[in-house]
Amino acid sequence: MSLGPFSFFMASADNPLGLCEATPIFRINHALHKRYYGFVEDAIPYDRAGRIMKSREHVKMEHGDFPPALIERGVQAVRTIADSASISGYKHPATILFWPYWQQVFKQVDDLEVIPVFLLRAPSGIASSYARRAKRPEYQEALFDVIEVYLSKMLKLYLSWSGPKPIVRFDEAHYQNDLKNAVETCGLVWDTSIFDQHFQPSATVAVDNAVDHPVQRLYTEWSGFADSRTVHPKLA
Repeated sequence: MSLGPFSFFMASADNPLGLCEATPIFRINHALHKRYYGFVEDAIPYDRAGRIMKSREHVKMEHGDFPPALIERGVQAVRTIADSASISGYKHPATILFWPYWQQVFKQVDDLEVIPVFLLRAPSGIASSYARRAKRPEYQEALFDVIEVYLSKMLKLYLSWSGPKPIVRFDEAHYQNDLKNAVETCGLVWDTSIFDQHFQPSATVAVDNAVDHPVQRLYTEWSGFADSRTVHPKLA
């Protein structure tokens, strides 16, 4: 699988959160975040970020909301990724926030089959991991509002998507089987030896616990879909 010929953000002093994203996708989503929410990710305390993002949930993103030049940037980035190999892709969490934009982009790239892979991790694990890497433990509780926005948008897309839609749960009990299903659904060949070589459970330090926040209900609902999903016919 190709991730495109782009440079990636790597661990460094000016990347304290450990982001590892394809540079063009990262910059496009940041521009959308600024345009739609009024601030750039990580540039505002998260107690305010969650409130702002939730207050915008009722506002629909329409095709006319996206400048043609920004659409063209997305088209060029996706076309470059798609042309780099027969199976390719990218990952950036904020993509789900601006799915209407990316839908417009995908429609303008010829012969493109899109398979969204839904990555699911417990809210407590996301919040504690992010707060630790940001060295801002006081943000942990406030991050649940932000995570709720992400999970609700993911769930909306999952329920409306009619094609293959693998879920990968980050807990150790399901991770390998879920990842294998996602790999094969995308047309790739699974190799257990490669998984064993690179997967290090000991590197996961965040503990996943239930939290007293509405986001926990969303996560539980998601877990139910993951438990009951059917195997895509390609794999049967």
